Amino acid sequence: MTSSLHIHSTALPTTHTHRQLLQSLVQQLSNEDCHIVSSLIHARLHVDILGCLPLELAAGIASYLAPWDIFRYRSVSKRWNEVLSSPSVCSSSFYTYFPEQQQLLLFDTSNPDWPCQFRQVTKRRLALVTGRPYSKSVFPHKKHKAQTRASTHLVSYHDGMVAHDLGARKIRLLSVVDGPIAAYQTENRECFLEVALSCTAVAAVTIEGYCHVWNYKTEDEGSFRLPSKAIRLVLDEDAVAVQVGIHPTVIITWDLRSRQSREIKHDASVLLHIFLSARDSSLVLVHSTDDEDGAPQNCNVDKDFSGIVGTRYLLQGAIPALQGVTTYLKLPPNEPKITHNTVNVFGNHDRCVIAFGQPVMDEDDSCRRDPWVYDRRKRYILVILHPGKHQHKQQLQLPRRPYTTLYHDPIPQFMGYSLPTSAATTCPDVIYYRDDIDLGLTVANYLPGTSSTGATFAGSEIEDILTDEYVMAEKGSLLIDGNFFMGGDDRFLVIVDECGVHVWCFDEDIALYGEDVQGYRRIRKWRAEERTRRREREPELESEVAWNEKSATMKFKQKLLAIGRDDTVRLINEFVGKDWRVKDWPW
Repeated sequence: MTSSLHIHSTALPTTHTHRQLLQSLVQQLSNEDCHIVSSLIHARLHVDILGCLPLELAAGIASYLAPWDIFRYRSVSKRWNEVLSSPSVCSSSFYTYFPEQQQLLLFDTSNPDWPCQFRQVTKRRLALVTGRPYSKSVFPHKKHKAQTRASTHLVSYHDGMVAHDLGARKIRLLSVVDGPIAAYQTENRECFLEVALSCTAVAAVTIEGYCHVWNYKTEDEGSFRLPSKAIRLVLDEDAVAVQVGIHPTVIITWDLRSRQSREIKHDASVLLHIFLSARDSSLVLVHSTDDEDGAPQNCNVDKDFSGIVGTRYLLQGAIPALQGVTTYLKLPPNEPKITHNTVNVFGNHDRCVIAFGQPVMDEDDSCRRDPWVYDRRKRYILVILHPGKHQHKQQLQLPRRPYTTLYHDPIPQFMGYSLPTSAATTCPDVIYYRDDIDLGLTVANYLPGTSSTGATFAGSEIEDILTDEYVMAEKGSLLIDGNFFMGGDDRFLVIVDECGVHVWCFDEDIALYGEDVQGYRRIRKWRAEERTRRREREPELESEVAWNEKSATMKFKQKLLAIGRDDTVRLINEFVGKDWRVKDWPW
């Protein structure tokens, strides 16, 4: 029967006749027959291409997939689990998305423990990009210190360590794993203006004009006098760089080992960021440039610019030596320049994130017309990794992952003036920020390669779990209110607000100091189980919704056919509104 029907249908003269035959057959099918036909069509059209490919081709495809996707797709089928668990596939995906960790992490598939290592790293990044940390801890402020913060300059984060103020005259250093470590203050109990933290030291600038450095590993300390008020403080190991002037820009460098100060004057343009490397004794100034007319840009005048560069100085002698200039961004000659009042810079010791806007001019626009009417501009994010810490790995990186990356169309919040303390560049391509619309935490994940033209966004569950914990356990505080500081990396997210220091961990194997294991982790597990149940019921729910919609539509049509014209008009008026009347109804 099936073969004769197939021969008859293929012998139909035209496509229209073929479709008429199919329509007549479909009208004769029952509901049970429709489900059978749907399953047959699905089996006919869906082919497991990945399962049929050799491992060499599968590894090439894996280089375009994130490691956390490789980890999740293993549950599709036994064949997918076999293919996506092979060393060649996992290493191809890993080295594409984690090129900077090839030497640090030493991901070697010849090591018998490599599957556990791959699982640990990918699960940690999956929790990061989806906004679902595994654990939480709180270091509460004392009650008499719990007040709205007027400034976030007295908070700094570095690699699981937090330095924050205990009042204006004392700095506390704590580890998110080991708890409080030390507290620092000057002999004269001076008030602090700025604080910075590195892997070995804490630095702070006082209101009296001194910069103090404490090495919390060797317990060595020192200080030096600044010529004027500090504007910016940068710390790497036990070396500091302090910006003390704007017109012109003046940077004072000093380190705890040599205790020698150096001065750098930068007159070319407005300074955007400072990269300091104590190991290489070098300093990189990231600044704007505009050499279209052949003359350097005057920093005393707010001026639009056409590029972003990094000027490197060597700090080994008594006088800093200029080493060279690296171009991070250069606009084409005919492109509109970057408007100076749309630039916003935030970042940390090893990366700089520059958000900026570029006017969009129509073909018939003249220079006298305002390009900012109706927000006519393109938005970009430029991510620059620390050149001193990443240049030795640059040759190992794939072309799709340069250490300087330009992303298009960032969210509007990245242009806000409050962003430097309300966003955390946890990774070069992952940014946590506060959404001004729903007042929640959102994760922006900028993917490499062709996806660098945009980003994926995920609403974090952090505040949802806090709400559940607050309601169920009647304890904890709800984020986020007032002024706050946000920092972090690929393992931890730290928010310091008026209530205390809040820490979230994305590594399930790390136990935080003071963590309530039975609280947060239990609620997180419950929410994960709820998501699994919803995914399992999605096909059933979609089918049920479609059936209900079809049934409701049929009932409504039957009612319309069963009632008269006047009743129909009255029914329509009830749906449209009491003040509306249907005139000249076409019946």
